[in-house]
Amino acid sequence: MRTQESFLRSLLSVLLLLTLPVAVQAQFTFATLHNFGGPSRDGYAPLTGLVLTSNILYGTTASGGTNGNGTMFKINTDGTGYRILRGLTNSPSPEGGMVLIGNTLYGTTFTGGAANNGSV
Repeated sequence: MRTQESFLRSLLSVLLLLTLPVAVQAQFTFATLHNFGGPSRDGYAPLTGLVLTSNILYGTTASGGTNGNGTMFKINTDGTGYRILRGLTNSPSPEGGMVLIGNTLYGTTFTGGAANNGSV
């Protein structure tokens, strides 16, 4: 009897987990804020996460931009005001997310730097 009760509890837990994403999804509206234009425009391959401050999102692309090595950008949460803050140089390949401390953004790169082993 105890085994059957454990099985039923486990089954109920799995069923609750399977239905949770649907319930959570119903609470959100999904929208595209920006479509990246490709290598020679505003970059492509935004592989890292975003940093939010006030109503501004900051992020990076791994490729494209003026130097072909990615970009650092910002965009308002309503999709307006997209702007490249910096074209990245020396093949940096942004990795991980960025951190905002005060008015300064910090991030890491997989390559680039003096020995091409990455940089902060």
